[in-house]
Amino acid sequence: MLSNFIKEEYHKEDLGWKSVSSNFINNLELFLRYQSTFKGHIGIRNNSTVKYMRMYKTAFNYALKSGLIEKNPFDLYQGKVIETDAVYLTPTELKTIEITEITAGRLVKNQRHLHILLLYRIWQMPLLLDTRILFLTTTMISGFW
Repeated sequence: MLSNFIKEEYHKEDLGWKSVSSNFINNLELFLRYQSTFKGHIGIRNNSTVKYMRMYKTAFNYALKSGLIEKNPFDLYQGKVIETDAVYLTPTELKTIEITEITAGRLVKNQRHLHILLLYRIWQMPLLLDTRILFLTTTMISGFW
């Protein structure tokens, strides 16, 4: 997205580290929020914008530590991630997934058990009535480490 911004705003392929100013950062944030395209949508939401800006700030911190720049222009950026409530599946939805027979594709047997486990929150573990699923899944997970 950064390269798209540079092409649109500056009509260049690339900019040097020292060309980035607070004005550049403000314009980049506005571009990400309202003009960038991602998966067919124009503009990205606040949390995604903040995460991109933090990633760019990290790159500039590396440049600062490497002596490529003297000051990180992203230090003034004040974007904040807005905490959102996670949406969880209901016990009925989880049960529907459990009993659905998957016969083709990648999700077969052991992989299916792992995916079912990942859908449950910790407090929902007792809802796993079929202890074979819990046993197979914990056996698989312990084999990963």
